[in-house]
Amino acid sequence: MKTVSYRVYCQALSKLREKLGGDRRIEVYDMNGGFEAVRLGVNWAAIGTVPAAEAREFASRLMEAADAAEKFEYNGYVIVHGEDA
Repeated sequence: MKTVSYRVYCQALSKLREKLGGDRRIEVYDMNGGFEAVRLGVNWAAIGTVPAAEAREFASRLMEAADAAEKFEYNGYVIVHGEDA
């Protein structure tokens, strides 16, 4: 089983979030909450009715977040806490 320290995992996740540009309407989270192997997913806020161009832009950023979550280097790793990290 692959493992990653909590510190390294948090740094990588923060870096990923920064890369996605900080759009608070689209967030990347660990769907397992640190209790099982890392598995990132994407959460997005409802944006309501918007012009088509804005919808396309939002969809583009959403796809970028989904790709990044799917390719996260620590997906499948178990987070190790404490001195074993």
